[in-house]
Amino acid sequence: MATQRQYPRVPESTRAIRKQTHELIAIKSIQDMKTDRTVTISHKELEPCFDEQRNPQVERISVSDLFCPFAAGVNVHAAAVQKETVQWAASFGLLADEWSRRRFYATAATELAARTRPAVPIEELRLTSDLYVWMFLQDDMRDESEVGWRPELLSDGDACYLNILSGEDPTKQDDPLVHALADFTRRLRAWAPGPVSIRRFARAVEEYLDATIWEASNRARDTVSDLATYVEMRPLTGGLRVDDELIGICEGTRLPREVTEHEAVRLLRRASANAVCWANDLVSLEKELACGDMHNLVLVLAHAENLNLPQATHKAVTMHDAEVHTFIESAASLPSFGNAVDTNLAHYVATLATRMRGSLDWARDSERYHQRVTPADISGGATAGAA
Repeated sequence: MATQRQYPRVPESTRAIRKQTHELIAIKSIQDMKTDRTVTISHKELEPCFDEQRNPQVERISVSDLFCPFAAGVNVHAAAVQKETVQWAASFGLLADEWSRRRFYATAATELAARTRPAVPIEELRLTSDLYVWMFLQDDMRDESEVGWRPELLSDGDACYLNILSGEDPTKQDDPLVHALADFTRRLRAWAPGPVSIRRFARAVEEYLDATIWEASNRARDTVSDLATYVEMRPLTGGLRVDDELIGICEGTRLPREVTEHEAVRLLRRASANAVCWANDLVSLEKELACGDMHNLVLVLAHAENLNLPQATHKAVTMHDAEVHTFIESAASLPSFGNAVDTNLAHYVATLATRMRGSLDWARDSERYHQRVTPADISGGATAGAA
């Protein structure tokens, strides 16, 4: 039976940054970052995409344009967990300034948790909500600040997170995000069935952090990823592997290896992750355009296949819908692994379907992608525009 990994290993070039943080040339020299896999291009070549007055063809995709025939729901504990998550984030200084508070409320991470986990008990929803807050804060720091263009700085900070995940305690000198992760990890261990689950979760977080360094190295070198590499890396940069491990720990859906590696299970898992990522890229296109960030399926397609934005957008919609169809077909073709395993597998498949639906509904309502909030807004500068 095949044992192909569902998620690719992060390129060795990205891992090399941990040892050679001040030698960006190393990024180009490792085997998985071959010249035929990453294309150098100046952002100026796509400059018309970044100006809506000169390029009025930027399309806004409605949630109703995307195929996602799964039931929607919102967890009944959403309001209570929202209050607790606010208190949790504030207790670690994550909401210390007006900028952070506005981004926090615009993102509505608890709503995302409540929509993707509509039936879980309150403590599990708390864990999911707090993790989403932590990851969104990471995402904002990496995508929208100078740090996100300097992989050597990201590598230095990531070492602290990995130490926490390996069991070390934070120090007084560590930043608030380190202390918040330490608290989350402590609570997660209480849910985990054993140390193996925590190691798998830590490994997933490490892959997520390494993947964001890959993004930062692209920004630092003014490169646009080729399509094949982007498709491989996007579930990692989107944190879907981390979320998969959290589902396994909290919902008790850990499946035997022969089940997780079955072709139909691997295919539906990957299709689910891709559908979430492609929907997110479509909804967040204007946000990436405003930031000049080329890590978006539409922009990668436009560059790789010489498409204009409407053409690339429609192709991305087609890719999203194809992944949802693949998920449905794979779920329908699952073999039986025995009653006990089949019950867990059915629950896991339902959770993946709910995550696709919930992510889409959250993106429709969240101001994260529809209202641009910048530091200049807080200090009385320019008026916030569309994301």
